[in-house]
Amino acid sequence: MRIVETKLYSFAELSPSAQDLVIARESRRILEEPDNFTLSDCVASLKAIASAMGCPPWGWQIGPYNYGNQVDMDIPSHMQWDLSGGNRTLVSFLRCLMNHGYSRPARFVDMTFPGICGFTGMCYDEDLAQCIWEALLDGDSFYSAVNKAANTIGEICENDLEYRASRGEILEHLDPSEEIYTESGEIF
Repeated sequence: MRIVETKLYSFAELSPSAQDLVIARESRRILEEPDNFTLSDCVASLKAIASAMGCPPWGWQIGPYNYGNQVDMDIPSHMQWDLSGGNRTLVSFLRCLMNHGYSRPARFVDMTFPGICGFTGMCYDEDLAQCIWEALLDGDSFYSAVNKAANTIGEICENDLEYRASRGEILEHLDPSEEIYTESGEIF
């Protein structure tokens, strides 16, 4: 039998280069996580908004670092005319928003999104409803506005991943009492 002695260190006791290795490893782990809860929450918000308009989405391609974000929706034939763009679509969406707790603006351009989160209770309701509203104000069809919201979801997920994988965020959530390391920064 052979006995090997190893010195163990807290994160603060590691050399700067070993700390960098720990942070790089944790950043890679975050970027490679198979589950992205931000994506799940955003998709739930988008599905709730589209469903509230009577157009439940049945397919989507949305994800961090994914170009070509797109949502496919079931638009009933009797609603096609109402979702093609213009003031009728704005009025329909305004009714939908008001049915979910938002206040009627004096003018379309004065619409505000004050944090009601009326579709799912998640903050992404606001971001996506506002994105759709602004696209409709620009004259987009509802389908096109929802696909702009899909691109917004991609941006939200990318920003969230980059933030969670940043050095500052990792250092803030690193529990020094939980992990101990070898001198080279490997978790013991």
